[in-house]
Amino acid sequence: MQSRRFRTWWISLGVILIALAAVGAISVETYNSLAKQNQEVEAQWSQVENVMQHF
Repeated sequence: MQSRRFRTWWISLGVILIALAAVGAISVETYNSLAKQNQEVEAQWSQVENVMQHF
């Protein structure tokens, strides 16, 4: 009986750790995507500012 509880505890811990790793990976991917989009927007605004300087 004791070993069954111990095994269930380890399985539960493993599932929780896998879920946390998945959430972490999704968070990092989202952050990187937003950072890339921000850089693209800033580059486009830079182009707009260059065009406006010529007028």
